[in-house]
Amino acid sequence: MFDPLRVGRDPKGILERIGFLCSAVSYGLLVRPTYRILAGGPGKAHNGAQTTQTQHSVAKVLSMPLGRWLAGLAGLIVIAVGLIQIYRGIRLHFDRQTQPRGLSSRHAVWVKHLGRYGMVSRGVLFIIVGVLVLLSAYQVNPGKAQGFDGALRMLLRQPYGVWLMGIVAAGLIAMGLYSMFIALWFRLKR
Repeated sequence: MFDPLRVGRDPKGILERIGFLCSAVSYGLLVRPTYRILAGGPGKAHNGAQTTQTQHSVAKVLSMPLGRWLAGLAGLIVIAVGLIQIYRGIRLHFDRQTQPRGLSSRHAVWVKHLGRYGMVSRGVLFIIVGVLVLLSAYQVNPGKAQGFDGALRMLLRQPYGVWLMGIVAAGLIAMGLYSMFIALWFRLKR
């Protein structure tokens, strides 16, 4: 019941399930600001609330003893999470626990391609956030840290930024579509 993906009860499996929980909580925290954006109402999401919260958290960590090292470690962990997501997306590790139900094999392949593209795009975004947190720790400047909103704005300011942001944003949309297809037409392997 508490291990539907059968990751196990060993330390690796427990860590993976903790990762699933953290992921679920982080996605849950995005529901309200996303709804406000879609509904057109004013909200903190319009003003970069994620970046503000990230900078506030990094400032708290930097004020601690060994805070610079802790913030650097947090940045490295976020980079590692991004690299793992890219690796899993490229190697199709993210869909090992599911099998199609009611989809042709051709459609199932397209759904997997959506997931691959989405997973890699999300990994790239995590890496950008991690690098900015690492830079913040190195310069002892919490203002350098950015959330996902700030990372997307940073992409936009680069040469060909509209294209870069469009590619990553399309990947995030692909991840959402993949998740929807998985929920509707896939089931867990036994």
